[in-house]
Amino acid sequence: GKQRSRLVPHTDDSEVTLNIGLGDIFEGGELSFYGLRGTNEERQLVGEFQPQIGTALLHSGRHLHEVSTITKGDRYNYIVWALTDDSEV
Repeated sequence: GKQRSRLVPHTDDSEVTLNIGLGDIFEGGELSFYGLRGTNEERQLVGEFQPQIGTALLHSGRHLHEVSTITKGDRYNYIVWALTDDSEV
């Protein structure tokens, strides 16, 4: 299939997300984070992150976030979404 060159603003269906930069040299592809979904700050920019190969980022799945357009090269990431299982409590 066709590779995506950006990701529109979204949240993850997780409590926490682990994002590990892998692979190739690239330009662009910055992560922009906004307030937590369901809060008054939901659409306010709270930070930006430039992924780097071998660097991990852990964030709340409720953080609205997007990936800017990759302008050169290919951006590869290993993503892990984590949820708790309340069925055994």
